[in-house]
Amino acid sequence: MTHLGSVEGTGVEGSDAPDERALAGAATTPEGWATADLCDAHPDTARPLAPGFQDYGGRAVFEGIVSTVQVRADYRPVLAALQEEGHGRVLLVDGGGIRDRAILGERLLTMAHARGWAGVVVFGAVRDTRHTRTIPVGLRALGTFPRRGDTAGPHARDVAVEVAGVRVVPGDRLYADTDGIVVLAAGAA
Repeated sequence: MTHLGSVEGTGVEGSDAPDERALAGAATTPEGWATADLCDAHPDTARPLAPGFQDYGGRAVFEGIVSTVQVRADYRPVLAALQEEGHGRVLLVDGGGIRDRAILGERLLTMAHARGWAGVVVFGAVRDTRHTRTIPVGLRALGTFPRRGDTAGPHARDVAVEVAGVRVVPGDRLYADTDGIVVLAAGAA
């Protein structure tokens, strides 16, 4: 353990325990929030998505109002959504957890960046991750798969979805950082 010397604010010379106020500030992102803090501040309403999402984007920390797409391995409805102006929103793609087709890759994430989306969360697989990691948009997904998605199948836009055990409604706010992904009802945070 590294000796901290005198920790400012504790009044204790040589203490190894930092001031709780310093710890609370250290946990937040430059944006002023952290998913752990949101869960602590909203224990009854914060809805963390089940673990398993991996970070494949160029921004590890992102947040925004949710827009949804529900597909079954069809990337075209995702493409159509990302062609809209994002205005800092987060696109939540309910791909049914399918991992044998990629719903999104470099081309679509580049479009998300150009259109002003803060991030994309895919309940399914993505590809081109060597390149998606260089695009300054948040991207979380269950995993990767090299084959692109199908070009047919049912889909729905801006509907309530259930992803990783959490019901998400368009207009909710999604927060993602290195600890996980949390959804709060609009205006809760």
